[in-house]
Amino acid sequence: MISQVLLSDRMLNIMNIQLINKFNPRIITRNSMNIMKGLPAKPLGTIAFLFFIGLLSNPSYSQVYLTENYEDFGSQTEEVDYRLNCYLSQNHFAIQSSEVRNGNYAASFESLANHGTRCEMTFQDRGFFNWGEEKWMGFSFMIPYIPTGGGVMSQHHSVPGPIGNPDWTNYASGGNGFTIRLSDDQSRFAIRLIPPENLNHYVNNSIGSPAPYSAAEGTEIYHEWEIVENQWFDIVMNFKYSDGSDGFYKIWINGDLVVDITGSNVHLHDVVGRLKERKNYFQFGIYPGNSGEGKIYYDEIRIGNSASSYADVAPEGEGSVGNGGRPDWWDLWGWFASWGWSGR
Repeated sequence: MISQVLLSDRMLNIMNIQLINKFNPRIITRNSMNIMKGLPAKPLGTIAFLFFIGLLSNPSYSQVYLTENYEDFGSQTEEVDYRLNCYLSQNHFAIQSSEVRNGNYAASFESLANHGTRCEMTFQDRGFFNWGEEKWMGFSFMIPYIPTGGGVMSQHHSVPGPIGNPDWTNYASGGNGFTIRLSDDQSRFAIRLIPPENLNHYVNNSIGSPAPYSAAEGTEIYHEWEIVENQWFDIVMNFKYSDGSDGFYKIWINGDLVVDITGSNVHLHDVVGRLKERKNYFQFGIYPGNSGEGKIYYDEIRIGNSASSYADVAPEGEGSVGNGGRPDWWDLWGWFASWGWSGR
C-alpha cells in the first residue's frame, strides 16, 4: 500500500502565500498547489519535491524577476506593482499601440509646458537595487521630438536619509547612480554616473545649510550619443552599486558596449550630510523641467539578478518572455518528479 503526503488546506494556504509573495502569481497559483495533494511519499520523490521547493524559496535562482512589456498592463494578471508620478492632469501616461518596440503595446509619457515638471513611473519593491547586489537590466525608449528645457529620461534614483526613515519632504537624496538625460546643448543623449572614489561628496553638509544641488551634482558624463527622433534605443546594463571596489557598470546601447568601469559608484550621504538608504530604484519617463515639455515611449523592461544574462534582459530577450524569467533548470522538475515518484 502506497502512503500519501496529504497537505491540509491551512498548509496549502500558507505555502501558497509564501510562494506568491516571492514569485509571479501567474506561475504558482492555488490550483497548481492543489496538484501537490496526494503525492506519493517515496523517499526519492520527497527529496525531489523538497529540492524543488527549496529552489523556489531561494531568490538567487529567480533570474529575471520583473518583466514589463505593457501587453497586459493594469489587468488582473499584472505582475508589476508600480507608482505613477505625473504632475497635474495635463501630463499624460498612456498605454498605446502606435509606437511599440515589440509586441502590441508600449507606454508613453508626456509632460506639457507650464503643467508641472515630470511624468514618470517607478516600480515598487522589485524596482529597487540594494547596494552589494549584482543586477541585470534592459529597456527600450524612443522620443518623437527633442524635449525643450532639458530633460531626464531615466535614472537609478537614490534614497535620502535617515536610514530606516527616509525624509523626502525637505531634502533631496543627492546624486543618482545612473541617469540618461539630454546634454547641456540638448543635441545628444548623455549617460551620467557617480565616479569612483566620490563617496563623501556631501559629507560636510548639514541640515539647514545644504550645498547647491541638481540631479547632476557629483556625477560625470561617461558616454554621449546622437539624438535620433523616432528611433528606438535598446539599453542593457549589468551593474552592482557598492561603496567598495567591487562596484561596477557595464552598459550597452543597441548592442555596443559603451561603458565598462569598476569601483565605488554611490554617495554615502544625502545633500544634508545624513547617511543614505543603501539602495537605488529605477525611475523612468520624461522630466523636462519646470517650463519644458517632452514625450517619450518605453517598452521591453526587464530586471534580473546575478543569475541572469544579457540575453535574458535584452529587448526581445530570448530568456525572459519564453519561460517567464524561470531558470533553465526549471524543466528538471518534471524529470525529478517522474524519476522519484515512479519508483526508480
